[in-house]
Amino acid sequence: MTTVQTIMVIATSQNWPLHQMDVKNVFLHSDLKEDIYIKPPWFVLITYIRYDIIITGTDSSLITSLQQQLKDSFHMKDLGTLTYFLGLEVHYNSLGVFLNQEKYTQDLIALAGLQESSSVNTPLELNVKYCRAKGDLLHDPTLYWQLVGSLNYLTTTWPNISFSFQQVGQFMQVPRHLHLVAVRRIIRYLLGTSTR
Repeated sequence: MTTVQTIMVIATSQNWPLHQMDVKNVFLHSDLKEDIYIKPPWFVLITYIRYDIIITGTDSSLITSLQQQLKDSFHMKDLGTLTYFLGLEVHYNSLGVFLNQEKYTQDLIALAGLQESSSVNTPLELNVKYCRAKGDLLHDPTLYWQLVGSLNYLTTTWPNISFSFQQVGQFMQVPRHLHLVAVRRIIRYLLGTSTR
């Protein structure tokens, strides 16, 4: 994610266009038995994650040429201007490029079953110390792991929950009910602020 953010910052600061492509049917192809190398045109940055590609650079004609070469070599679809990438929603205006994770946040709220809950003003309760050995163990920690992992990804656009995430992330090996309550509170905090 750091690479994606860095490329977006460079592109925005240089007023470069951001394009997105998608590899179709990527999971239907077998593993390659040889290395494949691609030499992109000068000053064109490519970020490839799973089957999504972001392309940006100084020269629109080089970008178009690269996109055509990729389409000729692989079964790909040009998605046009970058608007949604790995849970990041990309919005453009005269001030620059803005990222949010509104849909991802709403999906996390639904995963936690907190759609109808009330929001809270702080991600963690004040003056509470979380301990490894206090409280009952979770019978099945799967939901805890999913929620904490999702919170980690949300720190991309919600840096104000980084400390809270770090607190609950300490208990991944042996989570307890009190830790799950803390995770749900962070999500209830997002519930009240996710539409900003």
